[in-house]
Amino acid sequence: AENGNTLTIDQPIDPRLNGLTPQDLNGANYANWAAPYKAEVDAPIAGTIKVGKALSFTAPEAGGNGEWDEIAAGSEDITIPDGYKSSAIKVEWHTPNEPNGAYGGVHVAIAGKQFSSSESSTSAIVKGLYGSVPVSYDCLGHHVGHINV
Repeated sequence: AENGNTLTIDQPIDPRLNGLTPQDLNGANYANWAAPYKAEVDAPIAGTIKVGKALSFTAPEAGGNGEWDEIAAGSEDITIPDGYKSSAIKVEWHTPNEPNGAYGGVHVAIAGKQFSSSESSTSAIVKGLYGSVPVSYDCLGHHVGHINV
């Protein structure tokens, strides 16, 4: 408020007086606490998010070498949004049982970390990945399958 040539400012509300802590702030109340200061603020980003990619493949029909001609490979990128980094990776895959009992395998590489087909799902602590993260796979001895990262 202006009083003659003197400008006075109302003391801002201290949110701690109402027991508010930074952990109490969320997208619903963040702007309300900034409003008395006439501050324009964006809501805080979520602390944890999940990003992923679904991949599927169909290999060509087996030729002269039987199941070993069924080969598929591919690659994609997973985009981790700005402001986030990875803390873990989980990979799941499924390939149907082959009628003759042949089993090749599925291999997945994510930013240089290798996952193989000894299990149908696996996870690993992989911290610090950000931006565009490369994912590649190869499969031998299966006609079809899918991979979720």
